[in-house]
Amino acid sequence: MAAVSLPPRRWRTLRSSGQTLMMGEMRTGQQAQRKSLAHEYVAEQLHREIALGLFTARGSLPSVRELASVFGVGLMTVHRAIGILESQDLVTSKRGRAGGTFVIGGPGDDEAMRQLRARGSAEARVLEEAIDCRLDLEPQASAWAARRRSAAELESLREVLDRAAVTDDGDEFNQLDGRFHIGIVQAARNRFLEQALEQVRAELYFAAELLPSTPMWRQRSQAGHEEIFAAVQAADDELAAQLTARHIGYSVTSVRALLRSL
Repeated sequence: MAAVSLPPRRWRTLRSSGQTLMMGEMRTGQQAQRKSLAHEYVAEQLHREIALGLFTARGSLPSVRELASVFGVGLMTVHRAIGILESQDLVTSKRGRAGGTFVIGGPGDDEAMRQLRARGSAEARVLEEAIDCRLDLEPQASAWAARRRSAAELESLREVLDRAAVTDDGDEFNQLDGRFHIGIVQAARNRFLEQALEQVRAELYFAAELLPSTPMWRQRSQAGHEEIFAAVQAADDELAAQLTARHIGYSVTSVRALLRSL
């Protein structure tokens, strides 16, 4: 069976997504740490593509060389990513002339997912504007929260993080994720900023449904929240803003890549 052929713009979008994340990790950590996460990032992105139905069941993924070019990584990184997908029973690999990596399953192309994809395509411009606002406003909210938070607000945020750390339920984690971000904004104590970000989150809420909550995604998100909390607790407004920008930048990269592929 031939590999799935996607439009050139689709591949350019994925390549841009991968390079953006890799550069962000290089700026914020050691090179060895960045390399250790590369195969997890590739696996996670492919997991999301499969969950969205962009690769059909029993269809094949692009070749290892194509994927390596798309994500700007080595062949071994792609092989390790495929190994993760195989351990999750999402794909199977076959050798030989008719070999390749074939999709085993996923949630299927049901009506609810079709409606989500259609809405994402129709509202792409509005979502891009909401993303731009979030990128600008939420780091500022974290900076103000670091200066203005109360002991009670810190305690509430700590409780949310502790609950998120022990749940294995994707839906519950997403709810706690939202509560954490809302709690940070409330701790900033600026009603106009809170109202603006509330509207932004309302616009972006359904886009989160397009991003399946994988264990790797939850682990990375939790780690980002812990870093932001530590900066807010230490009253380090500059670091809180920087960490928030990095944290939401990862989500934004994935959302934009998926929206442009619909």
